[in-house]
Amino acid sequence: MLADRIGSEKKVILSCLLLTFILTAEVYAVRKEFYALLLSYGAVSFFDKAISPLLDSWIVRSGGKDNALPYGRIRAAGSLGGALSAAGTGALIDAAGFGMVFFLHMGMTALLFLGALYAGKRWDVSGGKAGDGNLSDGKSGREKAPCDAAQMARPLSYAALLAVVVFLFTGVTAEITYYPILFQKCGGSKAGLGLAMFLMSASELTGMALYPSLRRRVPLRWALFLSLIVYTIKLGIQVFAFRIPVLMLLQLLQGGAYGILLPAVTEMVPLLAGRRRTAAALSACHAGMQGVGTVLGNWAAGMICGAFGLRQAFAAGTCFCGLAAALYFIVFFTPQKRSPRL
Repeated sequence: MLADRIGSEKKVILSCLLLTFILTAEVYAVRKEFYALLLSYGAVSFFDKAISPLLDSWIVRSGGKDNALPYGRIRAAGSLGGALSAAGTGALIDAAGFGMVFFLHMGMTALLFLGALYAGKRWDVSGGKAGDGNLSDGKSGREKAPCDAAQMARPLSYAALLAVVVFLFTGVTAEITYYPILFQKCGGSKAGLGLAMFLMSASELTGMALYPSLRRRVPLRWALFLSLIVYTIKLGIQVFAFRIPVLMLLQLLQGGAYGILLPAVTEMVPLLAGRRRTAAALSACHAGMQGVGTVLGNWAAGMICGAFGLRQAFAAGTCFCGLAAALYFIVFFTPQKRSPRL
């Protein structure tokens, strides 16, 4: 909301990064005091978790008429960096101890700060003030000729999209939390689980990288609907899958699931909420996916798994994904809801 109000994601991102850097040092200083550690880590998360949707908003509003189409490839590069970072961090922790993770986080935060600062000086693809990430026709930073997307805002459809992603991630959380347990119960090894996670990451990166090509052939509302269907199929098969090769190969569907979902949602949100509210709208969407949906999913899957069994938790997750797909179809495919921009 602050970024939308002052008209610059860059300034809020830099402030959040600076505070994250300082508070990470505080976390390290109080790491042996449980309650102080808890409060300090909460403070870090408050600023750290805000950065990702703000970066998404900056990319989208810097994308010109193509909106979020370049986003898939940019996000794929970020995911690749995250995967490499995770692998490198594991090796460093083994060599130097867990305390190393604090210094790594501070170092990466500092690099991101410099990157955002550099982008602010050099990356002016909008035609407006350099570094603000604005869409502009040369008249005002938040307007784009010939059509201002804010005038096409559809708050009810945006609220429905929020409900869709909350339902979806309530179901998907069952897989995120319990897939390693399912894999091991079927006789899989830790090395095999690592390979399955690699296949998932590789598929996700591929899906995001190919998203712009997909969008040139498929309307936006169909692309997002496709990802919901793939998610439903992926979880549904895991209800009945008992062989390790099948469980591993299923991770190749991640490209059609999250690999399409994230860039499609990022592209659709500004069209529904209006570009002047992009930062706040994307932040709320991230909170719905990775916050509310994850909390509800862990609660529901845990109760079902404890009462009925592991497979039933996956079955419930499949139902939630199917419910999300059905709600999306009702809202975005009925004639009165259609928009030529979707």
